[in-house]
Amino acid sequence: MRVWALTDPNLVVQHADAIERAFRDALGARDRSRHRVTIAAGLIEHVDTQGLWGTAGAELPGEEQAREQAGRVVATVSRALSPQGDQMLAKALGPVLLTPPQLQPIDLFRVAAPGMSTWDHWLLRARPRLTLRIEDGSSAEVLGAQVEVRIGPGGAVLGYLIRWRPLLGEHVEVPLADPPPAEGSGDQEPPEKQGIVYVLGGEAVPQHYLAPYYLTAQGDGLELASACELALVVRIVPYSAEDPSRYVAVVDGGSGDYVFDWGLLGLSNVGEGTLTELGEGAIVKDRSTTPESSLSVVEVRPGAHIVLLNVMDRSTGAFQHHSEQIYVAPVEGSAEPVA
Repeated sequence: MRVWALTDPNLVVQHADAIERAFRDALGARDRSRHRVTIAAGLIEHVDTQGLWGTAGAELPGEEQAREQAGRVVATVSRALSPQGDQMLAKALGPVLLTPPQLQPIDLFRVAAPGMSTWDHWLLRARPRLTLRIEDGSSAEVLGAQVEVRIGPGGAVLGYLIRWRPLLGEHVEVPLADPPPAEGSGDQEPPEKQGIVYVLGGEAVPQHYLAPYYLTAQGDGLELASACELALVVRIVPYSAEDPSRYVAVVDGGSGDYVFDWGLLGLSNVGEGTLTELGEGAIVKDRSTTPESSLSVVEVRPGAHIVLLNVMDRSTGAFQHHSEQIYVAPVEGSAEPVA
């Protein structure tokens, strides 16, 4: 399994001017009064402010023509933002991959203008993929990442979105972990029958690499499970039914020897950004796993909170950031207000 290194997101912001110039040139969007371009740590976006939602009723190209035009535009942008396509970008960013190396189209459909029954443009959505195994050429989708292209009358590009964290172009090879048991049984399914994906967090999530995970069906939903030693899955659950104020962090994947760092943000003061640091919590051992695993327990005051938790594996250096909203009911008879 390949684990891919992500670049420092601030690098993109630092070189936003060079990226924007190359992006505008690729799209022919040099008129700044009409074409808006946004560059952020996990986002590159173009919008034709006059064309988008302003062409309703005009004749659109056919489905195949729109698909071909979108493909050409994707190829042009990818080439322009590659280290080989622009010398100034190559000098500023080195081998950083600003756009996904592979894309898998998800769907193509016509979009109506807001409040109208006439079509405005075609929208192509595609999901990035990364090489998983070099020996068989397999690849895996990157959840949380996406490319969108909006094609209007005459094949005009009305919008282009890249939601992606650039890669350093570097990777390491790690062994494939055992897949989780099939639902409803204790038997493990063969790895080839398990869906494997990469997962990209949001722009503000501290993430240093893309590691593979198993994507499995659990009940009516889907759950992630670790597919290698560098893919950690963090869950925050009540520690006991008797004490609803205590929560425990449980980690799947890695060596079992973890470092925890908890933070708590009350929903009533999210705008203020006041973070209560809880530290590592009380460390206990789960001896039912092999190897035994570290757990961290914290006590949370009554109220509605966003829990922020960083976990690092002491042995492998694997890192995972997790955030989750929880609610702790006040103890009966307590006068403490709910946040």
